[in-house]
Amino acid sequence: INCQFIDVDFVESLQVKNKVTLLFDPIGKLSKTGSWYRNQDYDFKKLNSVLAYPNTGININLSLFYNAGADAVQQISYALLQVMDYCKNSTNTENLIFTYSVSVSVSTDLYTEIAKLKALRILHFYMAQQLGCSPNCKINLIKGQRNIKATDHEYNCMALEVEQLIGFASNVNYVCSNSTSNYFLESDLENKNKEIQTFLETDFLNQSKVFSDSIYIENLTQQLLNTAITLIENIESGNGYLVQFKKGIIPQKIFESAFKEQKKYSKDFKNTVTNQFIKGKKSVTYPFFKNEEKQTQYKPIVEKRLHAPIEKSLWDELFINE
Repeated sequence: INCQFIDVDFVESLQVKNKVTLLFDPIGKLSKTGSWYRNQDYDFKKLNSVLAYPNTGININLSLFYNAGADAVQQISYALLQVMDYCKNSTNTENLIFTYSVSVSVSTDLYTEIAKLKALRILHFYMAQQLGCSPNCKINLIKGQRNIKATDHEYNCMALEVEQLIGFASNVNYVCSNSTSNYFLESDLENKNKEIQTFLETDFLNQSKVFSDSIYIENLTQQLLNTAITLIENIESGNGYLVQFKKGIIPQKIFESAFKEQKKYSKDFKNTVTNQFIKGKKSVTYPFFKNEEKQTQYKPIVEKRLHAPIEKSLWDELFINE
């Protein structure tokens, strides 16, 4: 359970449930919303209290960086820098040996994403040895929102299939086959999940090890490792993730990466949306919402779909104003 709060009483009430693991992430909450639950001292004090109980741990939300448009190196580096900040703020060295879980999302860039997940696990293992924390890192693959199209259910399902296969090829601990997005039809997901299961029952799992250990991916993994280590060292020399985030440097760097990706995508985009398609989607809820400026303590990291800027203008023209 990824808890969106920190409550000692709640943890105590579930201690009899040995199969339940409670995961907390106040830094992730700060990164996504721009505000702590209360304040930094209070949040870490409560975190240290709940981590004293068994079956508790920390979940790092790498998916947030992916959805906001960070590149692979940034995703790996920012996730591991958060681990370092958790270790720095732990008041009890025994609390360092808890479960580390990382929620990740991937694009359909097969080679880069496999290399990213391999690099993440390798870097966490060696960093854990230096920090004296648990070397075990559970990687959970969840559906990202970055590459979803509001106008193409078939594309979304195909992308989901590729993303899940990347997860299996990368030996992640868990692959979530469901999506809470309104851009997926339940029947589509059910059919795709059956197709994936059938495919996995063939010789894919035997081939995936050879595939993930290929020379090209190994070289790409090493490149990501080297670049991520350099970025981590640079941010640590600037007093770490939390300080850089509060100064607005981390959100700005992600924004710059997302801007480059958006510019390239917009240039290569080809319009495949038709009036006939839109007319057939009259029952679909309008998928774009006005961004409301909320007053926050710090500048948050904003998630944004890659296709949204172009799709919104098309949708407004064909759906609303026809």
